[in-house]
Amino acid sequence: DWQTFVERVKRIAGGLTAAGLAPNDRVAMISLNSDRFCELVFAISWAGGVVQPVNMRLAAAEMAEQIVDSGARLIITDEAGASAIAPTRSGLVNAVEWIDIGDRTADGISYDALFSSTPMERPAPGASDDFAVLFYTGGTTGRAKGVMLSHRNLTGCALSQSAALPMAADDVSLHALPMVHVGAISGMLVGIMGGGGHRFLARFDPVDFMATVASERVTRTSLGPTMIKMLLEHPRFAEFDLSSVRRLHYGSAPIAESLLEETLRKLPGIGLIQGYGQTEASGVISMLVQRYHVLDGPNAGKLRSAGQAVPGVEVRIVDNDGVSAEAGQVGEICARGDPVMLGYWNRPEETAAALQDGWLHTGDMGYLDDDGFLFVADRLKDMIVTGGENVFSAEVEGALLRHPDVEECAVIGVPSDKWGEQVHAIVRPSAGSTIDEPTLVAHCATLIARFKCPKSIEFRTAPLPLSAVGKVLKADLRRENRPVAIPKRSETMGVLDGKVVIVTGAAGGIGRECALLAAREGACVVVNDIGATIKGDLDPTIPSAATTVADIEKTGGIAVANTDSVADYEAVAALVAQAIDRFGGLHAIINPAGILRDGMFH
Repeated sequence: DWQTFVERVKRIAGGLTAAGLAPNDRVAMISLNSDRFCELVFAISWAGGVVQPVNMRLAAAEMAEQIVDSGARLIITDEAGASAIAPTRSGLVNAVEWIDIGDRTADGISYDALFSSTPMERPAPGASDDFAVLFYTGGTTGRAKGVMLSHRNLTGCALSQSAALPMAADDVSLHALPMVHVGAISGMLVGIMGGGGHRFLARFDPVDFMATVASERVTRTSLGPTMIKMLLEHPRFAEFDLSSVRRLHYGSAPIAESLLEETLRKLPGIGLIQGYGQTEASGVISMLVQRYHVLDGPNAGKLRSAGQAVPGVEVRIVDNDGVSAEAGQVGEICARGDPVMLGYWNRPEETAAALQDGWLHTGDMGYLDDDGFLFVADRLKDMIVTGGENVFSAEVEGALLRHPDVEECAVIGVPSDKWGEQVHAIVRPSAGSTIDEPTLVAHCATLIARFKCPKSIEFRTAPLPLSAVGKVLKADLRRENRPVAIPKRSETMGVLDGKVVIVTGAAGGIGRECALLAAREGACVVVNDIGATIKGDLDPTIPSAATTVADIEKTGGIAVANTDSVADYEAVAALVAQAIDRFGGLHAIINPAGILRDGMFH
């Protein structure tokens, strides 16, 4: 019951305070989904701290970079989280305490010890606009930024969703999306406001998911379209009774018509709800509710939209001059309301660019129709400019997905001597399909303008890279499709033209200078460093390996980052193999970090 939940939160908050948590301290949480995760979210807030969920799918160096950037004082892990962060744990010296919420022998304060503390009877003094949660965005848009959300932001978003789709006291929510993402925590808050029950899956697994729905009579859950497809196509799908599910929320992408049709056929009576939003808006800006998930009738035609703004949120479209656009005119999507973030952690310039006159500039392109339905065209970064025309990759992807032989796809821009950029599609065909490029291009031409159709198509048998919430990682696809041309220099500035060089310790100091110099002299550089922000004096102002690569690329150089530790023979061999695979050879290793010892190679 909820009174017991509150008493547990008070005890855990008391334990956190005893462990050294002070108001406004960040608490990094590296954990799979669990009821303990839920309790800790509330206990940290009760004690006046700031929750910082950390995505354990990141590399250990990336997790450490976020923890150092936030200045987290407490770090909470379960078994999986402790294993994930282990390679960089010794460098996280700013943390005053580690807390283990797993069931094994605790390495740090155990959850039982935390729970045995004296209860903190009253919450720490605070206000609704106080900093509550720090989410790091990343994966699809580049290097992660910390998004600061307040209590008002989170409760405002939950209230907006509850107003649009009221919860019932007998609802049972199943949380299968990783709780490190704002949409998952936002969905949890909505369920708690409704007073229903909650079940947690550590990870999404189709069989575990279906078995839990059947045994717990789950009424509400959230999945990505990819996960829905995995359920429907699972060979054991028919074994489980999923009829209790009344609402299935999905996000990250519109649902394909073929998947909608299959979902409604196999799960009759289920209510599908699409949510559109971003971390900066606490997760949800608009919703497409159940009655518009149809293929015919008076409500048909809205399926490709992201629905209408949720109560309490305003949406408008602006052109390049910041002027409100007419209905049907594509521009940048802007939103305002209680869910809009406080800003980016320690990034005032980026905060000022994103928040203008009370409006959040999302960086997404779209338009509103005459009925106020929002159609998301693309992210600004994903817009392709080809031959002077703007092409929205989402529109091309929508056309491709309407072919029955396309299982999944992504569209990106690749360099073109003729067009500046050209439309390039990466397609995974359905099993057994023999679809070819001319057929797909001809199919697209029946749906979209010729200049929008793919100029090239790459077919793959393996699934496309996805984030934890099912978004295609286009940044990865762009890197894979980046041409590796050897930059030429003048005779006086190109003494390393065409050479391939590995530089160790290249995130900072002499290693970074060596990497920059080698690139200026025409070398292709493999930058290696396990992360300057977790070594030495832990100075967060020292550039990371990724920053060194970015600085090289700004000057026209070619570089790739390797953030793995290479302290043994096998790891160094893998580093060398990466250089050879990427650039076709290896000519030199510059070793200021001293990680390559004598005798390591013969």
